Amino acid sequence: ATEYFAGLSSASGITLAGTDADGNCAVNEVSWIILEAYDQVRLRQPNLHVRVCETTDPAFLARCAEVVKRGGGMPAFLNDDQVRAALRDDGVPADEAEDYAVVGCAEWGVPGRSFPAAGAAFVNLPQLVRDAVLEDDGPAPRSADELFERFAAQLRTRLEEVAEGNNAIETAHAAHRPTPLMSALVGGCIASGRDVTRGGAAYNRAGIQGAGFADVVDCFAALQRCVFEDGVDLPRLRRALETDFEGEEPLAATLRRAPRYGEDEDTVGPWAARLSALWRDEVRRLPLNRGGRYAAGLWTMTTHQGFG
Repeated sequence: ATEYFAGLSSASGITLAGTDADGNCAVNEVSWIILEAYDQVRLRQPNLHVRVCETTDPAFLARCAEVVKRGGGMPAFLNDDQVRAALRDDGVPADEAEDYAVVGCAEWGVPGRSFPAAGAAFVNLPQLVRDAVLEDDGPAPRSADELFERFAAQLRTRLEEVAEGNNAIETAHAAHRPTPLMSALVGGCIASGRDVTRGGAAYNRAGIQGAGFADVVDCFAALQRCVFEDGVDLPRLRRALETDFEGEEPLAATLRRAPRYGEDEDTVGPWAARLSALWRDEVRRLPLNRGGRYAAGLWTMTTHQGFG
C-alpha cells in the first residue's frame, strides 16, 4: 500500500451537495461548515467531494473553486447526472441512486446498502499495450485497429487472471475474515443472514481498476500516426521498446509529437471512447464468487509509482 498509494490512508470520504428527494439543492449550513473546516486545517483525509448538478448553489460552487485553487486537490467534483445514470444502469433504483455518496476517492455507492470493495484489483493498462506491440505470433498487424484487437485479447486474458486471484481472496475472507459489525450496519445482510464477505449486502460489487487510461489512449494515437500512417517500421519500434529507446532518441521524439489525450484532437477521442467501452464490457462479464458482479473503474492516482 505504501508503494502504490503514497502511504497508508483511511480512504474515507465526505460527500456534500447533490439534491434532495424532490431534486432541490441539498447544500445546507453543515455543507458550508465542512468546506470551511477543510480549508482551514487542510488534512489529507478524509477526502472531500461535491456533487454538482443544475440546481447546485452557485455561491457554494464558487467557494469550492476557491478552495481547490489554493491547492490540495479537494474538493473533488462529481457530475450528478452522469453518476446517477451509471448507478441506474447498474441496477440501483432511481430513488436510491439519488442518495449516492463517494466511498473513498472516486467510487460511488448507496450509503448503508453497498459493499463495493471498490479497489479489489488494479491492472497496468500500458503494460498490455507494450505486450501487444511486442507480440510476434502470426502476421504483423496492418493497422492500429488490428493492434487494438491484440491489446483487447491481452486484456481479456489478464482480467481472467485477476478475477481468479481476487475470487480466491474473497473465498478466504468469507471463511476466515468475516465482519459481523460491518454486516450488521449494511442493508441486506440481516435480511439474508449473510455476512458482507458472503454477499449479504443489497448492492454487492467488487471494483477492478484500470491504471494508465490516458497513457493507453496516447499510445494508440501515436501508433496510428507514426507507425500505420507515417510508416515507422514496426520491427524497429519493437527493438526500441526492448532497449528502452537506447540509440533511438529520434524515434522517441517522433512518438512524443503525436496527438495526445486532452488536446481536443479528433483522432484521439475515438480511442478514448473505444478503450473505456472495452474496459467496461470486459470487466462486467467477469463472475464475482460472492454474487453480484465486478464493476469497472479507471484510476491513475499514485499507482504510476508502483507500476512504473
